Amino acid sequence: MADRWLDQHSDPATALVYVGIDWTEIHRFDDGQGGGLRPRRAADGWHYAAPMCAPPYPSKSDAVEWLRELGIERPRLTREGFAHNNCASHCCKAGQGHRAHQLRVHPERYAFDEEREEECRALLGDVAMLTDRSGDGVKKPLPLRVLRERIEAGAQVDMFEIGGCGCFVG
Repeated sequence: MADRWLDQHSDPATALVYVGIDWTEIHRFDDGQGGGLRPRRAADGWHYAAPMCAPPYPSKSDAVEWLRELGIERPRLTREGFAHNNCASHCCKAGQGHRAHQLRVHPERYAFDEEREEECRALLGDVAMLTDRSGDGVKKPLPLRVLRERIEAGAQVDMFEIGGCGCFVG
C-alpha cells in the first residue's frame, strides 16, 4: 500500500522516503546482499533512508526522545505498550506476546481477529496465525481462541515473542 501511495503521489527523482526501521532490523532495510527495502525500491529509482539504522544506532528510548525534541507525539500503540505502531495491533505476523498484550489492552480487537481466524479455519482447516512450539517440539498451529483460553486459565506466555513484521520489505 505504501509503495502504491508513493507511486501515485510522489516523484522518485525528488522524494526521500524516511522509514522507522531501527538497527535491530537493519536486514529489513538493506541486508547487504541486494535484499531489503532500500535496494528493492532503488531498483525503481526511489531513495530511502533509515536514520535509526545508522551510527550511533539509537535505542528505542533515544528515538522517543528524538520525536519529543521534534515536537512529534509518540504513536498511540507504542504509548499503549506495543512494540510497534503497525496495523492498529491487528498484525497477522504478530507473535504470542503481542497477541497477549492485544488481548489485555484491546480485547475487542483481539475478539475481531479471533473471529476472522475462526472463519478462515472453517474454510481452510487446521491453520492459524500463531505457532505452538510447546510440548514435543513439533510446530503446530496455535489458534487465537486457544491462546486466549490458555491466558484466561493463567498459563504463561512468552511476552518477548512479538513476531516479525514483513511490512515494507516485500
